Amino acid sequence: MSLIKLLEKYPDKDWNWGYLNLSNNPAVTPKFVEKYIDKGWHWGEGGLSNNPSMTQEFIGKYIDKGWCWGKYGLSSNPIVTSEFIEKYIDKPCADGASAERWNWGKYGLSMNPVVILEIFEKYIDKNWWWGQNGLSSNTGVTPEFIEKYIDKPCAVGASAERWNWGYCGLSSNPAVTPEFVENNLDKPCADGAAAHPFGAASEKQRWDWGHNGLSKNPSITPEFVENHLDKGWHWGRGGLSNNQGITPEFIEKYIDKSCASAKPWNWGNGGLSMNHAVTLEFVEKYMDKGWNWGYEDGLSSNPAVTPEFIEKYIDKGWYWGYCGLSNNPAVTPEFVEKYIDKNWDFGGLSSNLFEHNPIIKKRKRVLERVATLFCKESIKVPEDILKKILVKYI
Repeated sequence: MSLIKLLEKYPDKDWNWGYLNLSNNPAVTPKFVEKYIDKGWHWGEGGLSNNPSMTQEFIGKYIDKGWCWGKYGLSSNPIVTSEFIEKYIDKPCADGASAERWNWGKYGLSMNPVVILEIFEKYIDKNWWWGQNGLSSNTGVTPEFIEKYIDKPCAVGASAERWNWGYCGLSSNPAVTPEFVENNLDKPCADGAAAHPFGAASEKQRWDWGHNGLSKNPSITPEFVENHLDKGWHWGRGGLSNNQGITPEFIEKYIDKSCASAKPWNWGNGGLSMNHAVTLEFVEKYMDKGWNWGYEDGLSSNPAVTPEFIEKYIDKGWYWGYCGLSNNPAVTPEFVEKYIDKNWDFGGLSSNLFEHNPIIKKRKRVLERVATLFCKESIKVPEDILKKILVKYI
């Protein structure tokens, strides 16, 4: 059963059709939107404009709707292609307020992982944002791309055209590999200033090793951490405890490890309880630890859990509502129906991807493969082939 079938079976439930819910849910297809075109769809940012299941044909068909072309909208939506951008590149927004539809900067095309390598050099004179929430955070950049433009200074000055190597920038960008970090390990920032806004005044290195830096980066491997144990890793909440690159074996090896502030692994909220890499066998092995079974950033929202695991420990403190099981993609429509009398939040279910649904999983695999072809191998996917892929699986 899919989310759509669950919705149609229980139409009287308090479904949320709008902002950050059904309108933004990739399980919703253009065909479904058209079937219920008079529902309260949100066409702008946080809605259909962000939804990666929308198609360019659908946008063209409903071009007069309230699409958000800028940041948080179509500019950051991976369905757009360089051809689509160029088709509408000189056309003003529908309200005439802007001379240009597209947002090339922060939270816009600068952060869109699908189009960046295709169009960057062709439109290099545009207002690209090099820092946080721009090119520095764009998962579509490659180490080769960074090397090519490495002379851009660190993001500590007033200029927008600066790489952010540190806090919430390249340090936490999964496109950055351990090898790239090693190759640039001891190089100072181009301007000799601090690499991140919260670094000490004497800090001259590029990288932020803390909780919003390399400690958070899922590309970092246990081997890399071990090779640099003397660095300022953040072992707790939001850092290595929640890093999906960390394995249960590594956690056990350093089970008593403390970070600089003498804090051990964080087993609870925002830590290991939320870490997707933690296995259910590991949870059962260390059942006496301080797991957070409940609300937000705990096991209830961890997609590593399964319906079978929830049923096995049904009397634990599961949180069934918003930011808990209702939003957890590990939960299936069948499981929801089986426990329909639980305190589900149908607003949360409205935004649930239900990624364990085989259709959604297949679609996700296809999209990830297409993104890999575009961004990692710099292979141009022919437009006609891409359209067939997206139409078939989206």
